[in-house]
Amino acid sequence: MAKLQNNISERTPLDGPKDTSESRDLKLHGAICKGKKISRFEQDPYNEYQNFLYNRALFGLGVYTQEEAGLMHWDKKKRIIKVHKRAQTVINLWKQHIVNVLSNHLFKTIFPDSPITKELLEVFGDVTDELHINKMPLKSLKITKEQIVTRFIEEGILPKNFNTLTPKEGEVIKSKPIQQKALG
Repeated sequence: MAKLQNNISERTPLDGPKDTSESRDLKLHGAICKGKKISRFEQDPYNEYQNFLYNRALFGLGVYTQEEAGLMHWDKKKRIIKVHKRAQTVINLWKQHIVNVLSNHLFKTIFPDSPITKELLEVFGDVTDELHINKMPLKSLKITKEQIVTRFIEEGILPKNFNTLTPKEGEVIKSKPIQQKALG
């Protein structure tokens, strides 16, 4: 019986750190290997100005504080809203297209000779609808920021020279930090 009790109390590697202070220390200070701190994160290839334009297309007036938006000329607000709506429409239709391609492939693979599959593919093969909002996250469809930037440039949402843009010297980009939210 004592042997059984010992087996129950033993921890497995999947249980995580034994002491909570160890895990807290790891979170605060990161992993250290051979005296050097190891950080694991992806570096954004875009500069501050490029990120600002990208975020403004994705989030519209949400990149500005209420005070900044209030001081903005009504025509500029209108342009930002128009670009934002167009960006959301492009992403939404793109997501619908990807889902259609994946579901068509799934039906062809699982039910290759089914008359229902043939009918579905003929009638609804690649139908997209601007009124339908695809709520699947970009990450689950494996859409990257670089792909979105490329699509936005192709669609004229971002300027053609977007990848070579640099902030003007001395220019301060004013906007509140963006909290990531579901893109629709």
